[in-house]
Amino acid sequence: MAKIFTGSNKGQDKAKSSSLEVDDTTLVVDEKNDRVGIGTKTPISELSVAGIISITSEQGSTPSQPVDGNGLLYTKSDGKVYWRSNDVSETDLTATGSSLTSEQVQDIVGAMFSSNTETRISATYEDGDGTIDLVVDDMTADTQLTSEQVQDIVGAMFSSNTETRISATYEDGDGTIDLVVDDMTTDTDTTYSAATNGGIGLAGTAFSLDIDGMTDIGAGISSTDLIVVDDGANGTNRKSAVSRLETYMQSNLTFTTNTDTQLTSEQVQDIVGAMFSSNTETRISATYDDTDGTIDLVVDDMTADTQLTTEAVQDIVGAMFTSNTETGISATYEDGDGTIDLVVSGGSGETNTASNLTSGSGTEAGVFKQKNSVDFEFRKLKQGTGITLTENANDITIDNNFDAMISGDGAGRIVFSNGNGTFNGYSYVEIDTTTGPTVTFPQVKASESLNGYPNFYAPRDDSATTALNHSLAHFDYNKSGVKASSTSSEITGLTIDMDDTATNNAAATVTMKGIDIDINSANAQGTINNIGVDITMSANADLVLPIRIEGGPLAIKEFNSTPPQHGEHGQVYYKSDNHLYLTDGAGNEKKLTEQIICIACSDETTDLTTGTAKATFHMPYTMIVESVKATCTTAPAGATLLTVDINDDGSTILSTKLTIDASEKTSTTAATAAVISSATLAKDSVMTIDIDAIGNTTAGTGLKVWIFGYVRSH
Repeated sequence: MAKIFTGSNKGQDKAKSSSLEVDDTTLVVDEKNDRVGIGTKTPISELSVAGIISITSEQGSTPSQPVDGNGLLYTKSDGKVYWRSNDVSETDLTATGSSLTSEQVQDIVGAMFSSNTETRISATYEDGDGTIDLVVDDMTADTQLTSEQVQDIVGAMFSSNTETRISATYEDGDGTIDLVVDDMTTDTDTTYSAATNGGIGLAGTAFSLDIDGMTDIGAGISSTDLIVVDDGANGTNRKSAVSRLETYMQSNLTFTTNTDTQLTSEQVQDIVGAMFSSNTETRISATYDDTDGTIDLVVDDMTADTQLTTEAVQDIVGAMFTSNTETGISATYEDGDGTIDLVVSGGSGETNTASNLTSGSGTEAGVFKQKNSVDFEFRKLKQGTGITLTENANDITIDNNFDAMISGDGAGRIVFSNGNGTFNGYSYVEIDTTTGPTVTFPQVKASESLNGYPNFYAPRDDSATTALNHSLAHFDYNKSGVKASSTSSEITGLTIDMDDTATNNAAATVTMKGIDIDINSANAQGTINNIGVDITMSANADLVLPIRIEGGPLAIKEFNSTPPQHGEHGQVYYKSDNHLYLTDGAGNEKKLTEQIICIACSDETTDLTTGTAKATFHMPYTMIVESVKATCTTAPAGATLLTVDINDDGSTILSTKLTIDASEKTSTTAATAAVISSATLAKDSVMTIDIDAIGNTTAGTGLKVWIFGYVRSH
């Protein structure tokens, strides 16, 4: 006979919610929640079946439509399972369903990061954008619990807990757990007696009956088997045959088949969990916990020192001096003290010895002195006309026989030689006590070659190792201040006055340059800074103009590269795109001449609608359009693209119009870029913005149209 127990019997465990159990899980009736379980002790719906539901009779044809509120589950000769209700016609439940949506998969995976175990990292599922946000703890912070915190945590474990024959009290003052065990000699047994008419009687206490150790019925339940039923009124227990339960279930139970053919959460969790198995993990470990469907993440200790040691760096650098090519020098790595020993070929520097050259006929002098074990190729200096060479003990003196002199014409001029030993007045300095000195250079005749006067040339020995500051020409006006109290003064460091009013009209192009600077430097190991004009101005003035141009424009030749970054200077240059640029000291390039016009075509919250002239404005100047852009506050959605047109005096300027793709907020990311067909917008022309199409699911809001270009004229 089957073992049957009711939850309301006096011998039943009150913690159980079921009112009827047959063989533990064979049949369970949950009276508290009005549920029936077959094969399970915890039914989750009106009928929960843990196992296979067998339908043993096939329908020859579609059954009649049931009354409202009822449904039929059945099979037919084709082996398929069908459902029919008052509202739903015959439906094949074995038909293949659709795939999970992205949102469903995101929610399943997101749930795997809820109530999971997280060590020094927090993982949060953002349902809004379907992402998993990960935040690693500060690995440098001290996360250890104090003794007081540990005591309070453990002490709380002994508060509101269950204690049997022992009492435990946490003393917060001294951080101890006081334990008191009951008197074990006290008899706490309760005597139970059998009821007079069968069953079990109780003697004034609660009673629970454990049937797990009883003998199993050993056979299937039959209609004649007896079960115990609580009438639910006053706790009266009565017996009943299983046949009565069968009749009740046939008349009162409705079977509902789960038609969901999608993956279960457990299946999705197992698939995602497998993605964290045998994978590559760097400074983090990820473990799939199948019991609760979570991904446990543990980040490595980021405070660990992973830097190379000094010895390791020395060995790496030392290896760079092994098996290398060395010319005129030998390099040896000493691993003992971590140094690089360098030895130059030829040994230490050598002292000078006497010259091996002698003067020849009094007109030649030795130039070099010889060093030990070093070969030099010697040359001699030979004096020319008007030059005298004198070899001294430690140097050579070069004298010009023609010293600067006052000419014999009585003009008070300092006259210099013209190079052939004569003074013909071609070059001279004229001294005037009022206006100052004036330098006059030879006049160039049409029949003579054009020389660039004056020529300032300062050769420098490339072997010099000392930093030098050279000036080919130096103009120094040093005065404490202008003394005249009522006279305006103008002091000019360099004045260039070029007057060629008699230029031959028949000549080719004539270019007059006040200053022509050509600086060409070769590549070097260090940094080369080429500065054509370097002007430093004092701020102690009412007007500071480093450069003033009068009577003509400032011309800047096209420069299509980004200049090198210079931390102390901003650099202005012109590119072939007709724009003037500025690069600041941090290397950031700014387009100085770019003009941007932004027009709002709607408010920020109202859905967009199609139509012409959604915005109208007049051009403030003539502008050359280089690019256009559209943006919106709320992205459009749907198959229809948000499409915008720009018109100049009623005619479109776009051969391919502006579009914003679905779920995007800017035309910058559009699959098809706008094409400008009419780039010149005249001053005062009437500009209108049309909205040709909007998103058919979400129209979009907050439309702005941007026009980029440069001014042609105001």
